[in-house]
Amino acid sequence: MFASATPFLTIGLLILSNVFMTFAWYGHLKFESKPSASPGMIPV
Repeated sequence: MFASATPFLTIGLLILSNVFMTFAWYGHLKFESKPSASPGMIPV
């Protein structure tokens, strides 16, 4: 069951990630003038 669902799950996650990163990138460009913490400065 899981072996046949894996490619669809992978493709679905890639599409969701692509959509999220597109909105994040254009949001970053739109609100670039506002000061905010750099993502590189936030510890994980």
